[in-house]
Amino acid sequence: MVSAIVVDGLLPAAIAAPAELGADACGQLAKRYVGSATGLILGGGEDIRWRPGGHAIGRDAFELALLQAAIAESIPVLGICRGAQLIHLYVGGELARDRSGRHSAPADYPQHGHAVLLSAATAMNPTDEIQSLWVNSAHAWQLRAPSGQQRVLASADDASIEAFELTDAPSVRGVMWHPEFADSHLARWPLAAFLEEAGTNRFLR
Repeated sequence: MVSAIVVDGLLPAAIAAPAELGADACGQLAKRYVGSATGLILGGGEDIRWRPGGHAIGRDAFELALLQAAIAESIPVLGICRGAQLIHLYVGGELARDRSGRHSAPADYPQHGHAVLLSAATAMNPTDEIQSLWVNSAHAWQLRAPSGQQRVLASADDASIEAFELTDAPSVRGVMWHPEFADSHLARWPLAAFLEEAGTNRFLR
């Protein structure tokens, strides 16, 4: 991931979730980080404990604050795997356990994967035909029940969402595979699009 960002001429900065902070402190710190950034990547990791209506703590609380600040500042956001799940929950989507095991095979990652279908007439697939794409996969949760704030870019054959963008903020996207490990142009598109938008944003801020 870092090499892809550097090659694109941007300067990556890792942000560690601070020790337990209250909502106000998380929000203030997030605004400071986002105020000097041209883009935000929410990466993978452990399961999200927060659910809408509940109390967010630790990493969940801080990344929610970062997401809110990034949307308010209109900077591009890319949620990868866990990050996509967080954005999905934030805008009103639902998560469901992958009972089939098709989406996660940690011992075989990153070789493990499956096909997804790219929705037609989107930024990711501007053609008028649905396209099939092979992607890596290592997640135990699926994205279900998209909200009215999401446009689905790709889905698996079990109808779970694999990639989406926000309708009112199309530069905020989530993708369930890891584009940094992908070896095809289309599978890497979410990361490439983010880097292009973040690079353009550098000259506008």
